[in-house]
Amino acid sequence: MASGLGFFVGLAAAAIFLMGSLIAAIFSVWWGALGYTIAIYSVFTVMAISSWSIRVRRNDSWAKLNQLEKYVLHRHRAFIYFPFGATNFGHFCNWTRIFAVLWALCCVWKTWYWLAGTLAFFYVVATPMIVIWIPISNYQKLVERGYQWAEERLEAMEHILDERDALGF
Repeated sequence: MASGLGFFVGLAAAAIFLMGSLIAAIFSVWWGALGYTIAIYSVFTVMAISSWSIRVRRNDSWAKLNQLEKYVLHRHRAFIYFPFGATNFGHFCNWTRIFAVLWALCCVWKTWYWLAGTLAFFYVVATPMIVIWIPISNYQKLVERGYQWAEERLEAMEHILDERDALGF
């Protein structure tokens, strides 16, 4: 349920950014594209910093985790501590990067190549954070493709989520 709701929350927030930029584009396509670029990078920066600033609280149960589980806990701490918020972040970034590709195509058409490149680069920058914020579905897709390492990380994630109370979440 949270993932489905996060999908719509992320879409709604990204749609607001897109609509704001399209309204600005009525007056100036340049300012619409530039405003969208500045807005998504600014919000992404705040979201990334807020995720990276989460500290894993260690207790006696921490010692029971193996090395991979500690790695998964540290890498996906935003999702583990705040699953609804992290899922919203992930879906928001997914939609904004899709809309950024559309804006990038518009910028190429207008020959604003540096702005198109900046928008296209957002796709590259946002993708790893989406995997961090929405790990389970991403690992499940990789497991279906036969990646053993993804299966191991998914099992570690499930173990951590099963031990949430003991780990102090």
